[in-house]
Amino acid sequence: MRPQPRTWLRALAGIASVQFLSAHAAATGEVPAPIAWLHDEARALEQARRSGKPLLIDFRADWCGVCKMLDADTWSDPAVRAEVAARFIPLQLDLTSDEDEATQLLAERYRVSGLPTILAGDQRVVGFVRAKEMLALLRAAEK
Repeated sequence: MRPQPRTWLRALAGIASVQFLSAHAAATGEVPAPIAWLHDEARALEQARRSGKPLLIDFRADWCGVCKMLDADTWSDPAVRAEVAARFIPLQLDLTSDEDEATQLLAERYRVSGLPTILAGDQRVVGFVRAKEMLALLRAAEK
């Protein structure tokens, strides 16, 4: 099955923007801004629909130590930040209140089996992922 031309163009544009941002950061010493996570699912879905970008959803909880490792080691990586900014609408959903009915329904709807769970377009990963592996996951993601 051959990819659609627009898919190739979108992928090429994403790669070019990440390379530009990385080159710019290297030349100027600037680091991409932290990921601007949204926390409102409806707002994120609307932005994804309008922009044509897929969602990147980070399911997490305050008590999740591995979630804090993702923040420190993966989401803070300049190349990961640039890729997210160029290609995704980032959404963080808090599952801290696991006894709350709304939280349980949210976890069921997205089939969250453990934390952290990351959904990037059609890609899914549960647990800690280093920056290099996260970049591969993000670049492999389709809508």
